[in-house]
Amino acid sequence: MLSNQLSQIPNLESRISDLLSPNLVWNERYRQLLMLGKSLPSIDINLKTEDQRVQGCESDLWLVTTKQTIEIDSNARIIRGLAVLVLHAINNCSDLEQAQHYFEQSVSQAGLSQHLAQSRSNGITSLWKAIHSAHNANQGG
Repeated sequence: MLSNQLSQIPNLESRISDLLSPNLVWNERYRQLLMLGKSLPSIDINLKTEDQRVQGCESDLWLVTTKQTIEIDSNARIIRGLAVLVLHAINNCSDLEQAQHYFEQSVSQAGLSQHLAQSRSNGITSLWKAIHSAHNANQGG
């Protein structure tokens, strides 16, 4: 498991469970996602460089990785909320392919994917590509 900002979010598991609950109506789910995004600690401003920017996202989105850490930040709260779900998937799966599948399945089952603008979906797809690319670079392959 890679170290990331999730350890700093109180009640994370129950908040994600609530967000993904089938009993929520869309407006409440959206509000929960925004609140989750608001709780994601920002990365250091000095790390928000052009080299760390994820291309293909309408919002500003940064990915900072090392062999032991992964951090994500954005100026858009909905992307930050989705970033929490991405990091949660990475923490709970043994490899990135499984994590991406888990994330996509969770987002789909919760009905989030049908309400996301295409630009937001494209941004998350770009984020996953950047995560895979950074992982390969950090692994030396």
